Amino acid sequence: MSALPKFISLPDAAKKIHASVDDLRPLIEKGKIKAATINGEIFVNILTLPKKIVKKQDVPEYKKFQRLHGVSISLSDAARKYGIPQRTVSRWKTRGLLKQTGIEKNRILVDEQDVAYCAYFYNKNEQGKRQGQWTFDLNGVPRSQPKARTVT
Repeated sequence: MSALPKFISLPDAAKKIHASVDDLRPLIEKGKIKAATINGEIFVNILTLPKKIVKKQDVPEYKKFQRLHGVSISLSDAARKYGIPQRTVSRWKTRGLLKQTGIEKNRILVDEQDVAYCAYFYNKNEQGKRQGQWTFDLNGVPRSQPKARTVT
């Protein structure tokens, strides 16, 4: 006989794995964490919680571009400067990978540190031609490269 799953409140779950409620919400929406709403409050299945959530700010490559933090750049200028297709840069903005810093003459401005970080992994993955796959997870952390298969 199997035991019933144990549910805890969303704030308690966030504390348990040293994350924020906002870090957990996308994982719940995508079904990575099982949750239920009871009387308007969200409870999560403790067995489906990740051990920890890694954020892009924790990735060493993100820290390499620290000098660009707070520098604003438009999406079109970012695409030109980093050699990335404009649609890709726009998608990064839509997915929340690029922090918006303002608007200037109908041009969206984003943090150049975010752009440089994303461009670094984009260019790295272009060598392996991982088309059709997201380079980053929901937290902006690069997905690991698929391992090459050896044929025997």
